[in-house]
Amino acid sequence: MTSTYIHSVIAFIILILSESIGLWLLFNKLVIPPERLTVAFWVFQISIISVMIRIMYYPFEAVIIAHEKMTAFAYLSILDVIFKLIVALLLVNATIDKLWLYAILNFFVVLIMCSVTAVYCRNKFEESKYTRKWDKKLFKEMSSFAGWNMWGNIAYVLNNYGFQVLLNTFFGPAINAASSIGSAVSGHITKFADGFQTALNPQITKTYSIGEMQEMHNLVLRSMKFSLLLLLLIALPIVIELPLILDIWLKIPPKHTFEFACISLILGLLNAVKNPINQAVSATGHVKFYQMATGLILISVVPISYIVLEYGGSPESAIITYAIIFLIMDLVGLCFIQRLINFSLRKCFKVVFIPVLFSLIIGSIIPILIKTVLPHNLVTAFCICLLTFLSMLFSVIFVGLTTNERNFAIMTIKSKIKKNIFNA
Repeated sequence: MTSTYIHSVIAFIILILSESIGLWLLFNKLVIPPERLTVAFWVFQISIISVMIRIMYYPFEAVIIAHEKMTAFAYLSILDVIFKLIVALLLVNATIDKLWLYAILNFFVVLIMCSVTAVYCRNKFEESKYTRKWDKKLFKEMSSFAGWNMWGNIAYVLNNYGFQVLLNTFFGPAINAASSIGSAVSGHITKFADGFQTALNPQITKTYSIGEMQEMHNLVLRSMKFSLLLLLLIALPIVIELPLILDIWLKIPPKHTFEFACISLILGLLNAVKNPINQAVSATGHVKFYQMATGLILISVVPISYIVLEYGGSPESAIITYAIIFLIMDLVGLCFIQRLINFSLRKCFKVVFIPVLFSLIIGSIIPILIKTVLPHNLVTAFCICLLTFLSMLFSVIFVGLTTNERNFAIMTIKSKIKKNIFNA
């Protein structure tokens, strides 16, 4: 329950910041049509409540992951997707203001999901049950850890929303729509890698705690490599025919949507490298200087992007700047784990980045060549997507993975399936 108390404090801080700085930005900086300002205000208020509920929910999700109940985690994720699908269907046929309705429905989805998760944890895990016991020493230690992690999360929020405010200020609401669609495309694809990394994270922490450093290094490398290969396997077939997919999906997609989607996918790849780094640093408990450094790098996105845009930069130049700074943050993170856990950067490039790059090159050659000679229509697009997937699958299996890694992947999948079926 100590974690819940700490997250309550974090939620309160978010509330104060949102109702002060957030409202100031809403009324003074964002470009919003006057007739939509009232709706925007109330949607913002509902979103604040939803965020606070989500913050309170994180300790329960962490308990599920710590106990490696990945089947339960998967069921909850599926339930979340089903609710979101229902929301989308309701919005299509809605006769009232869709933005207002979306905010309300999303709030109820968050509330239901958090409630279901909390009830599951309280019934399944003893440490999730409420107790009045107060451990001052534990609270102090966890507060320090959570405080620096909160700084990193706040930096991420300031970076993300500050960047959107910049785009809105320079180019208006239309560019935010393009950015949101691009982020949505990337977000749905990167969820596959997120799920894989979530399953490995407890093992990274466990191996560090028992002093098995070499196994920890291997898990970090595998988490990076498998996630990158999985993302490429899913993303490349979509990217290669993304203009047509956007036309079918949106009829008339906003300008710059394709560019934003592609660069957002690159950010997803960089994020797949960052997550194992974060987990490795968190496992050591020495998060202060790491979060301080990466937080400052993240916050620098806004002022640097402002300078780029002020001197006539395009929307694409701003998000490319974003990606470059994110790459720098990954490199800084690698330097941190090199120092904290004696992680080999040379081995990381040799084992992870070079095989992934070769897999991408070899897997994309044939589909790109065939795409240039075939007529552009829906049938050929489907065939090229399928061919790209098969080409990348072959490349991932026989170029990206070593024999030991193929065996590890098969054994991990089998053991997780067997374990979760009997221990859900």
